[in-house]
Amino acid sequence: LMKSKTTLILLTLLLVSASMVFGETMKVYAAEQWQQSGVYVEPGDDLRVTATGTITYNKSGGVDIAPYGNPDAPEASRSYPLPGVPEGALIARVGYENPFFIGDLFQGAVQTRGQLMFRINDKDWQLSDNSGYFKITLLTDEEARAAADEDERDYYEKEEYYEEEYEEEEYYE
Repeated sequence: LMKSKTTLILLTLLLVSASMVFGETMKVYAAEQWQQSGVYVEPGDDLRVTATGTITYNKSGGVDIAPYGNPDAPEASRSYPLPGVPEGALIARVGYENPFFIGDLFQGAVQTRGQLMFRINDKDWQLSDNSGYFKITLLTDEEARAAADEDERDYYEKEEYYEEEYEEEEYYE
């Protein structure tokens, strides 16, 4: 009988996926007019904005409200940047186009090209009696693709390989 040793190498792959957070974050101050985000979008880009926090709307009245606006107030009149939505709500616009409602969550496609800008829905001459800010996080198509690419790249870069050798005996006659 002939005994031979065969070394087999087992290659085991450990897959490690990294969780990543992408997106721009900023504070939108209640007492300021249109605030630039530094994020530029193109027509058709998908946009997702989340907002948290409370502001004090009309400091003399002391009403603390969330990004969806003051539910106890009537809808804003024509003298507001975005009539028909609650006073104090978080709103946005692209460039100098018509504003749109954000609230605490907005998901949708952008219709025009330009920079995203944010503010609360209040009359310009009444902004100074507000205080606080909403914290927003926004994610666009381009960032979503980059996040997916980065997740995949990290997934493969963090693979750990190890070899395990063992002996297998074979008998020949």
